[in-house]
Amino acid sequence: MRNGGRDEGWFCREHAMHSYFLLRLFGEEDPRIEIGHFAARLPGAGITSHGSGSDHAWCATDAYRPLDLSVTFKYHSGYPQLTLPVMGERANGPYQILCFEEESKFLPAMKDHSPAVIYLPQGRLTDPESLLDHPETFLFDSGPSSWLQLYGAEAFARITLHVYKVAQSHVKTLSNMSPQDAFSRIQSQYSAARPKVRKLLSKA
Repeated sequence: MRNGGRDEGWFCREHAMHSYFLLRLFGEEDPRIEIGHFAARLPGAGITSHGSGSDHAWCATDAYRPLDLSVTFKYHSGYPQLTLPVMGERANGPYQILCFEEESKFLPAMKDHSPAVIYLPQGRLTDPESLLDHPETFLFDSGPSSWLQLYGAEAFARITLHVYKVAQSHVKTLSNMSPQDAFSRIQSQYSAARPKVRKLLSKA
């Protein structure tokens, strides 16, 4: 349980990893995975990774920074929701998306009262394409019940390949299924996913 004792359900590293590969597959020349901290200013409350012993991960491109598909406030009853994925520093529903390079600007911004999601990048993953074969170097391994332990690296390539095909309208989304049923379907339909993703990357 990170971020001050709450599990936000964001799984930011998984989102960042799949987002990175989708950006590459669709021809983005220099996407990157950034690692640092976030803070969310909510009405009467706040959430932050800063000072919690945790961190946050997201993607960035030259056009969109930060680019974060993981953030949602649906687990916070009564709080306003983002209307779009986080794609750059712009208004998003009632929230302002902000990104600061300096901690001296990030920390005071946490104390304002208007809704905002704030980012503090502190580094970037130097070789994100290696995650295709070695996602364990980036993802948290929570032990015998983790997907890394149960299904291995291939599982994450299968998910990337499925989402890529959904984005191209080649297959239908599985959002009407339970997470476990959706994953079982992906597991059964995408064999040898890593070489397929690697081949697609070479053509992108």
